[in-house]
Amino acid sequence: MTGAGAGAADAEALDAAFADAVRRASAGIGALYLLTPDEEQLFLDVLYGAPAEFAAPWVRIPVTAPAPVADAVREDRMVWVATQEETARRYPRTAMVLPYPLALAAAPVSGIRRRGVLLLMWPATRPPYMTQRERGHIMSSCGRLARLLEEAFAHGRFPAPRDLPRTLPAGSGRRAAGPLWPPPTSSSACPAAAALSTWRGTSPT
Repeated sequence: MTGAGAGAADAEALDAAFADAVRRASAGIGALYLLTPDEEQLFLDVLYGAPAEFAAPWVRIPVTAPAPVADAVREDRMVWVATQEETARRYPRTAMVLPYPLALAAAPVSGIRRRGVLLLMWPATRPPYMTQRERGHIMSSCGRLARLLEEAFAHGRFPAPRDLPRTLPAGSGRRAAGPLWPPPTSSSACPAAAALSTWRGTSPT
């Protein structure tokens, strides 16, 4: 297989594992952040269930930033934020760029070395706690992502930073060819807010 072909296969395998991780967690939106080679920043590699523009304010995040994904990779632990109020209290800057009623989890993706963070978001209608089973599913998914990234890194095919992330449509493991988000509605001038308002509540699995 050529270098380009192998790189495409790596991306397809990573996309499938990432999409499966979001679906298993019953999350509405998912994001996979990877560390830059100098390990000073996290860059958003792929986004599930939202358009790239939704994540424009947080495509790159310094590892030292007061943000859930930065805490997760820096401290090598899962960060769970149950409500919008908790986000505002613990991460005021995050609350400013993501002012929606939601819950989120940021889990480290680590193998031989730190590789990145899996970010998952749910509507605020979900229970304000995470079960041990949910945590187990998420960390298992992170382990799978870490193995794929380690393999890509070993063959010199680790994903490179880009201006905007690749995007995956909700409910699919394939990369999107066009817009994924419905246009703004009369109830909101922001596409992200419109979509967040249509999320259905889910229960822990």
